Amino acid sequence: MMSRDREQKFEYQWYGSGSGWNALLPPRTPTAPLQGRNSAKYLIVGAGFTGLGAARRLAELDPSADIIVIDRDEVGENSSGRNSGNSTRNVAWTPERTPPKNSEEYFNGQGFLWLAQICKEHNIDWRMSVSNMLRGTRTDSGRAILEAQFKKYDKIGLKPVLYEGEDLYRKVGTRFYKTVLHYGESYDINPAALIRGLADNLPKQVALYERTVMRSMHRQGKGWRVETDGGVIDAEVLLLCMNGFVKEFGVGSNKLVSLYTYCSLSEVVPDNQAHLLGEWKAWGMTSVRRIGSSTHRRLASNRFMLRSLHSYEERFPLQFVAEQLTEKFHRRFPELSHIKLEHVWGGLTDMTRNGAPLWGEIEDGLWVSTGYNGLGITKGSYLGRRLAERITGDTSDVPVEQSYGIANWIPPEPFRKVGFEWVTSIGMKRAGGDTL
Repeated sequence: MMSRDREQKFEYQWYGSGSGWNALLPPRTPTAPLQGRNSAKYLIVGAGFTGLGAARRLAELDPSADIIVIDRDEVGENSSGRNSGNSTRNVAWTPERTPPKNSEEYFNGQGFLWLAQICKEHNIDWRMSVSNMLRGTRTDSGRAILEAQFKKYDKIGLKPVLYEGEDLYRKVGTRFYKTVLHYGESYDINPAALIRGLADNLPKQVALYERTVMRSMHRQGKGWRVETDGGVIDAEVLLLCMNGFVKEFGVGSNKLVSLYTYCSLSEVVPDNQAHLLGEWKAWGMTSVRRIGSSTHRRLASNRFMLRSLHSYEERFPLQFVAEQLTEKFHRRFPELSHIKLEHVWGGLTDMTRNGAPLWGEIEDGLWVSTGYNGLGITKGSYLGRRLAERITGDTSDVPVEQSYGIANWIPPEPFRKVGFEWVTSIGMKRAGGDTL
């Protein structure tokens, strides 16, 4: 028998500051917190891309079932409304040209197409725009990596281009990077607009309760009982779709590492200074190496988004984050040193040792989907859908474990933190000036 009881202090806006993406949207009234005694066939903890994807698919496959979704925060202020806002799907992928079937990239793409279908059906404005996909480096070793990636993308017909010097500056308005690889186009979105739209257009049999903190979970007869800060829920099946917060209840503690990552949005750059931004109206740049890397994007709205900096398991003070991100932004764009960061925020992401998700049934009637390593929009949506299909007995698709793998064991503390810091320091040393 499994029992996870943990008293928690509820903090509205759990992360200490609001999401910049959410701040750009009109105010939204959250649903009321859960109160009293409740029951459902399916209880989903977490109203993010995974949880709402699972809820929607369960409603399709089991239309007579009662479904409850709870979230500790407000939709749009939870983890799903706090990421860097890119779908990662290449515009070049079409029904005729797709990644290899049964690959992780293919199934993540299916998640994107499902989201696009839902948005079309419900007229959800997720602020989507096309953006150039770039990888950049300041180092010679990084350039060698980009050359290898160029050959890979060229082989599959994506028509990549390497930019350097003044050609690079004309395109993106920065001389920070020595070499940049352009390898296609993807879709920028406002993740808070998307998750809010999904939450506000759930099937009728799905009841959503926001600002509802799970305090404990334990077996109750053949099902599960969850106690919240305001009530109790008895469910036949319990789905944990709550990111790294699952560790607070003893799930995935030996397979997940939680990181806080930090994002910012700049002020709008005035039209009369648009010449400082380069020719491309929208683009997203990631460092060639992932560890210690930064992501920055020029949005179609003439704002810059910078995602950089991470902290292990605990949050950095927001003032420190703002100072660090401002420095990184102005180092890359010194001609924009008069432009301030208007919104700065953090969010929780979870990582596994080998990049595979923690996914599936871990005890009779208890299911989990987490461990996305920073790809929650498309991967989370797809894996939430597949979780619902697996629960209801639909095994027609390729097994998730076959395409994504199975999360590896991670040593306990303090070895885990020491190992993480060692791997990070090695990665940042190899990245050289790319991490500045």
